[in-house]
Amino acid sequence: MIQALKPGKYVVAVSGGVDSVALLHALTLLPDVELVVAHFDHGIRPDSNEDAKHVLQLAKKYGLPFELGEASLGPNVSEELARDMRYNFLKIAAAKHSADGIITAHHQDDLIETAIINMSRGTGRHGLSSLRTHSNLIRPLLSTTKQELRSYAESQGLVWRDDSSNTDNKYLRNYIRNNIVPKLSSDQRDHLLHHINRVQGLNQQIDSLLDNYVTHHSYRRGNRVYSRSWFNQLPHDFAASVLHHILRNNQVSDYTKKQIDLLVVKIKAGRPGSLLDLDGEHQIGLTKRSFRLLARS
Repeated sequence: MIQALKPGKYVVAVSGGVDSVALLHALTLLPDVELVVAHFDHGIRPDSNEDAKHVLQLAKKYGLPFELGEASLGPNVSEELARDMRYNFLKIAAAKHSADGIITAHHQDDLIETAIINMSRGTGRHGLSSLRTHSNLIRPLLSTTKQELRSYAESQGLVWRDDSSNTDNKYLRNYIRNNIVPKLSSDQRDHLLHHINRVQGLNQQIDSLLDNYVTHHSYRRGNRVYSRSWFNQLPHDFAASVLHHILRNNQVSDYTKKQIDLLVVKIKAGRPGSLLDLDGEHQIGLTKRSFRLLARS
């Protein structure tokens, strides 16, 4: 069930649901793999602390270290904020334990759900392949279906907790999960997955070309300083793609398409010495000849 995993130490994100409980069990069977169990309690449901207790007991059962993160986000929190806080916690846990990577239980159904959501929102070319394994964020179940995970958990006698909020169809992801994905035929799933994989391959080629292109127009390789005269000559949509690529390569992800479009205009027309706000941690600084990604002081 688990795709190839290099020997090393990993932080495993465990919610207490069937997917992550099955993942954790399978990982404990692998040789030369050291695990740290991590659970983030978003504080969205009144009984969410019971999930944390269940995951703690699993960690004790397997004799593994346990890391707990907590927040009080409430039932009306956005999916984006909850995700950002969860991944920030996981990154902190990984740094604390000097882990080689973070493992999550995203599976094939999640891949399809995310692609449908992003298509409905009109996201760019990365929207169809946003769930994938990165160098330190590992998703070994992307070829495994939800039903296969449930069958595995049942066959192993595993115990998990069901999140009652997953049945609330007011959330777009839940609606797609409960009403669209289950109705896809085997041929439709295969067809969609084929296109997702094809787009992912094309994205890798495009990103490689963009790397070379952006580096060629960078004043100082590795110092995130780029030519404004070059950038100003780019058509708006292509400039937005270039800026998006620069931000992704520098691990900046908390922004919207609207922000990117506005930043393109400001980079092209802004006065030297201006600082353009990007997110809580980054700004873009302008000089007469260049723009540069800066850590917010």
